[in-house]
Amino acid sequence: MKLNSYINIPLPTLKRFPVYLALLKECGEQGEEWISASYIAGRLNLKSIQVRKDLSCTGVVGKPKKGFLISEAIDAISFYLGEGNLSDVLLVGVGNLGKALLADKRLTRHGFKIVAAFDVDKDVIGTKIAGHMVYPMEKLPDLIKRMGIKIAILTVPEKEAQPIADKLVDAGVQGIWNFSSLFLDVDCSVTVINEDLGARLALLAGRVTHGAGCDDASASKLGSLSFSK
Repeated sequence: MKLNSYINIPLPTLKRFPVYLALLKECGEQGEEWISASYIAGRLNLKSIQVRKDLSCTGVVGKPKKGFLISEAIDAISFYLGEGNLSDVLLVGVGNLGKALLADKRLTRHGFKIVAAFDVDKDVIGTKIAGHMVYPMEKLPDLIKRMGIKIAILTVPEKEAQPIADKLVDAGVQGIWNFSSLFLDVDCSVTVINEDLGARLALLAGRVTHGAGCDDASASKLGSLSFSK
């Protein structure tokens, strides 16, 4: 298979990619050039055969006694995660959660940049939060179309989520990271990731109460994403 020729990758594998990428970047920053599947597996509590199978989906081929070329693996995984291709993101809803995300630097490590924030609160419109200008909702469609924004982060109350999602999609957004508790009704061509913090905490409490077990260690590290579309 030709590298960077896109194929559909199983969702469980795709969920592991960000964790692989973080480890690969860490090793690369330490001056390492090669990495073995057994090393990745040991660091992430996975099995070597699973790591090899996951990486083979990207077209990356390992070498005997050397493993995988780190730079090549980073490029391949980044391609499937969209890093560097859809880097500009906007955020709607500058409440406490929205402010926390605006100040969070981890998005930039994966090549994403929040270029603008939107809200209806007159007290925050026109101000800068963590270096990001907050705009009124009226400017939303024009900015999306002018800048070609394809991804939006939604951190608004449940009652406002669907109307705002409709505006985002109408303006050209194709992917929404949804932090509201509402499952959005959007066209099948739009991808929505529902980030339910309460559900994640309940999952964590369940694992602590009942024990995840060694065989489920990778799941406890990787968490879960809910894809509505």
